[in-house]
Amino acid sequence: MKDEQYTSLLIELNRATALGWAQDSWQSIKKRGLDGGLDSVVVIRQMFNYNLGKLVKKDRFGKDLPTTSPSLSRFDSAKPEALRYALNKSV
Repeated sequence: MKDEQYTSLLIELNRATALGWAQDSWQSIKKRGLDGGLDSVVVIRQMFNYNLGKLVKKDRFGKDLPTTSPSLSRFDSAKPEALRYALNKSV
């Protein structure tokens, strides 16, 4: 299996988990009253992409992440804006 094919497989295998986590994160943000001014669709999409990237990287490499990988370069591991906002507001 080629690198891109394996990454695509991991994306499909982790899609439902990443979406569930993103939806749970949004509910947690709302429950804590940190959702003012945030668009739920945008937040869930950002959290989904963030979670999916983390899951795929973990399944692919565990703790031994390479410095470069063409098929994983599309995943940005920076925290989504909504997560940074919620973390800053909760302190």
